[in-house]
Amino acid sequence: MKTGSTAIVTTPSGSPAGLYQGSIVTSPLLNQLPINSEVVILADDGLWAQVKSNSGVGYVMTVFLSPMDTEVSSTESYDFEYYKEDDSVQEWEKEKKALKERVAFLERRVKELEGKLGKVS
Repeated sequence: MKTGSTAIVTTPSGSPAGLYQGSIVTSPLLNQLPINSEVVILADDGLWAQVKSNSGVGYVMTVFLSPMDTEVSSTESYDFEYYKEDDSVQEWEKEKKALKERVAFLERRVKELEGKLGKVS
C-alpha cells in the first residue's frame, strides 16, 4: 500500500487485528484495532505495515488491511476460501489438541504402571 494512503482493518474471523510495537508478532502488543477501523499507512514492507491509528502508531500485518481507495468491479471474482481462516492456525490448533491428548494418555499410562510396580524413586 502507498505511504500516506488510508486503509481499513479487516480480518477473516471478524476479530480485531493486533497493533504491535514492531514488525513481528513476538513484539509487544500495543492494542487491538477493531474491524473497519481506519488507519494511515506510514510504511509497508509487504508483510507488515507501520500505521497511524486512533490507538497510536504501530505495526499491523498487511493481510488485515484493505486499501480504502480500491474499487472492486462487480465482474471481478475472488477465491473466498482464502479468507475463511489461516490454514497454519488451524493446523497448529490440531497439533496442540493432539499433543494434549497424547500427554493425557501418557500420564494415565504412567499412573497405571506405577500402580503395578510401585513408585520408582
